[in-house]
Amino acid sequence: MKLNIKDRLTMLQILPTQGSLSEMVDIMDLARELKLNDTEKTSVQYSVDEHGNVRWNPALDPNKEIILNSG
Repeated sequence: MKLNIKDRLTMLQILPTQGSLSEMVDIMDLARELKLNDTEKTSVQYSVDEHGNVRWNPALDPNKEIILNSG
């Protein structure tokens, strides 16, 4: 599934923080896929201001392919 940066950041915030060990392993794997790496942040001009507001250039959004497994 292709996800833009807004979708990826939203999904990171709604991921569960508790569960069984196997569920948490799956969640951490997904979080690693969703997280923006330093190269992506640079390429989309990602920044966080002093109030915690996140900004990036949507025109440069690569729409990353994320594999979502259902168990």
